[in-house]
Amino acid sequence: MFTQDEFARQVRDALNHLYDSPYLQMHPLAARFSAPDAEPHEASQALRQALLTAIKGLRPIAGVPASSPDWRLYRILELRYVEGLTPNETMDRLGLEKSRYFQEQARAIEAVTPALWTQYANGEAPTFDRDGFSPEASVRQEVARLLAEARWEPVELGPVWRELRPIINALASAKGATVTIDELPSLTVQRADRVILRQMLLNVLTGALDRAAGGRVEIQALAESDQVGVRILAWPSPEPERRGRPPDEPRGQEDDHLEVSRWLMQAMEGTLFTADEPDGAWQAHLAWQPARSLTLLVIDDNQGLIDLFRRYLTGFRWQVVGARNGAEAREALARMLPTVIMLDVMMPGEDGWEVLIALRHKPETQNIPVIVCSVLSAQPLAQALGASGYLAKPVTRQALLRALAPWSQAGARLAPTS
Repeated sequence: MFTQDEFARQVRDALNHLYDSPYLQMHPLAARFSAPDAEPHEASQALRQALLTAIKGLRPIAGVPASSPDWRLYRILELRYVEGLTPNETMDRLGLEKSRYFQEQARAIEAVTPALWTQYANGEAPTFDRDGFSPEASVRQEVARLLAEARWEPVELGPVWRELRPIINALASAKGATVTIDELPSLTVQRADRVILRQMLLNVLTGALDRAAGGRVEIQALAESDQVGVRILAWPSPEPERRGRPPDEPRGQEDDHLEVSRWLMQAMEGTLFTADEPDGAWQAHLAWQPARSLTLLVIDDNQGLIDLFRRYLTGFRWQVVGARNGAEAREALARMLPTVIMLDVMMPGEDGWEVLIALRHKPETQNIPVIVCSVLSAQPLAQALGASGYLAKPVTRQALLRALAPWSQAGARLAPTS
């Protein structure tokens, strides 16, 4: 049996080979986290699942600010091991320098170990069925495999549905069902992989067609104040001989497909809700929160820098609004309240320090984060006057993304309050 320090080293080693199944099959921890009679491939899956579950257990609860250390550690683990990004990709996504990234990653891995150590020391293992395999581990393993190969980007939902229409028609014909698709709203899933999104939609639709064998399925727009997406309704045929399996019969693999879809929706920052209705219908909601626009107000007399920031943030959710002096900034602030203000110091007529003091004394702007951006080495003064951050010129794209990261991550408040 390992000591706790030796166990921590084994956890780090297993994480570094998380998707190398042959390596995990022979790993010293595989036997402890699998059934006694598990086959080698089942043991590797069980160990991988234990590691992924420990990572998910570190996700901060709702309400914890996205800029908190807990969120940063969790996002490192999620991006690096759940989504399978490389260290460089993870650094870029979170805007972390190399030295700080590896320090934070070491802390994050240390945070994973205690829960696993408890299982190891107590001899706990997942529940396996009669075949020596955990169905839940199978589902999560499939999700982990898909997420490890994902390419995250904004994807429009409408074109994906149009691409799927021939497949949908073929599935409906095979099930003896009819499918109607209403006019769907213009919806862009901000964090999606096109292939994964297609597969997830087909999984859910297949479940609907199974429940509506000989009946009908309707795909409708879901547009409410707090969520947008798609509603799928399935009605079985009123003719008993054309119906599929009785509703109370176990669904087995079919429900596994829906469970995969739930995890994929969560990875795409959405939710999947399913329910059986009293009238015999079945429905599924695939919903996302409406995309929130993030606005960066750049107060700088250099128009070239404002244009540079726009180019740096192309492809991200940030909209850049420029103001070349304090007067233009006040005009912009009268029209909207930005997510973050980027403030130059050396400006003619009214310097940045005056603007910062004025912002901090007005109730409507006192809680907007302000990042001082200057060639001057003035970070202590910026902090003393209430700035939320400091960015030295010249500014690289990575440095800008790093500075904005606390307000770019999921769950960040648009205007943090004190």
